[in-house]
Amino acid sequence: MTIHLPFWIPIHTVLATNQKTIKSVFFILYLLGFLGIGFGFFLFNSNLELYVTLAELATKFGTISLYLFLLTLVPGILQRLNVVVLLSTSVVLFRRQIGIVMYILALLHSFYLSIIPQVMTSDLRLQNFATREIYGLIAILILFPVWITSNDVSQKKFGRFWKSIQRLTYIAMFFIYLHVAAIEKSAQLLTAIVILLEIISWIKIWLRRPTRTNLTS
Repeated sequence: MTIHLPFWIPIHTVLATNQKTIKSVFFILYLLGFLGIGFGFFLFNSNLELYVTLAELATKFGTISLYLFLLTLVPGILQRLNVVVLLSTSVVLFRRQIGIVMYILALLHSFYLSIIPQVMTSDLRLQNFATREIYGLIAILILFPVWITSNDVSQKKFGRFWKSIQRLTYIAMFFIYLHVAAIEKSAQLLTAIVILLEIISWIKIWLRRPTRTNLTS
């Protein structure tokens, strides 16, 4: 099934013809993200008021990170369901970059709200984390190998095993759901819908696989 979105055609054209420039912008965002984490450690002792302001912003980063994560799942879901949408194709152009930004935003969210305060007060202990924070940290740890291998060099080096690493995403999404379930109901609902569609799309692929009987007949 093909879904036509005429208004998106010129936008997709611009995105497709300016991939190199747009990817450069993503790279700048990577750098700013990591600088932001380091800056947080500095601010905690030097300007706590500004740190608190940025920590409030980091809460929003968590929400944005969630939406970007769900966005990266949509193209695969639509492909398995045989639904063609040009918007999905546009996402595929930058899915790797979107995934990296998603992860960095999740790090900013986690560091500013939990890790930096505990490290800077020399009180980094598991029992200091709320249950929802632990779920979030587990998701970040699971996604670490996905993030670190999101490049052409790793894809070439790991070969067929590379896809297995990337599929850790499917495990992480359940912990992400548990993390957001305790925070925001709308985010919980959206995450649940995407997870359900993900499961349905994989069931469809599984049902379409030829059985051993068919293979040997």
